[in-house]
Amino acid sequence: MSTYYTISSAEDIDAQIYDTFILADGSDDRTLEMAKILNKKGADIHTIVLLKYQNDKPSAGLEKMFPSAQIIPVIVNELQTYFLAQLINISDKLSSEKLIVDISCIHTPEMFVLLKYLKTANPKEKLDIAYSTPFEYDFPEEPFTSYCSYYGNLKTTDLLGFGGISDGLAHSRMIIFLGFEGVLASKVTEDIQYEELLLVNNLPSFFPKYKDICVINNYDLLSTHRSKLLYVPANNPFETFNFLDSVFDGKSSLCVAPLSTKPVALGVCLYAMSHKTLRIVYPTSEHYNDHRTNKVLNTNIYSIPLQSI
Repeated sequence: MSTYYTISSAEDIDAQIYDTFILADGSDDRTLEMAKILNKKGADIHTIVLLKYQNDKPSAGLEKMFPSAQIIPVIVNELQTYFLAQLINISDKLSSEKLIVDISCIHTPEMFVLLKYLKTANPKEKLDIAYSTPFEYDFPEEPFTSYCSYYGNLKTTDLLGFGGISDGLAHSRMIIFLGFEGVLASKVTEDIQYEELLLVNNLPSFFPKYKDICVINNYDLLSTHRSKLLYVPANNPFETFNFLDSVFDGKSSLCVAPLSTKPVALGVCLYAMSHKTLRIVYPTSEHYNDHRTNKVLNTNIYSIPLQSI
């Protein structure tokens, strides 16, 4: 895949090539970072699709930056089928080839559904995906273990369109891309049957301390299963794609849980779209914290040859 992809700074792009913009609401500083860049560069955005996790949150910031754009709200709840149905209802608004998706605040399940929809039902030759790296994650109390993205009960869910092919037996291999919340990985290992477990951390991380924080928060899982810890970069989805290609023989029954950074989850999504036997699972909750990061380090654009994957 190395001959097909590019990673660029959002500050270096030609914003005039876009007329449709997809993003999600949120309370993080990075929520509108890509929108600000597009506005500063004079992008002529006609259509904005706004995924709304906070139904009462106004979109005044977007309206001010893009006064002539049509803003289409898409309400997100715990039902992936409901989200897909809304995408289908606005299919004509998503038909443009000049489309950019900001995944910074889009939750992982919706990102998987959205990208598969854009590849299969509303195909694009190429898709540009923006991601703003946070300057820091929000640890409201103890600086290593207090990060929390959700509250309430967890349910391990097959992501819609990524159920793989199952014979009812245990998966021959389970791969978990670890995040800060050890409870998420523990939940997956409790709910999914497998024979061999591979645990993957980030190296390099956004910052060196995050690799260690991930180990601390997943210590029980790491010490119990004695799995060799493997690594992929935190900010390069294409390296994640290549990693999966190196460990998947195309025959074994593989299940993957993308609990790590959004670029890593993007790499898992791209690989799964071209390998239909993969099963992708994710622990979901009915309620999520809207504020999880502070400030913005940088914003990258990943150019995806969607139909070549």
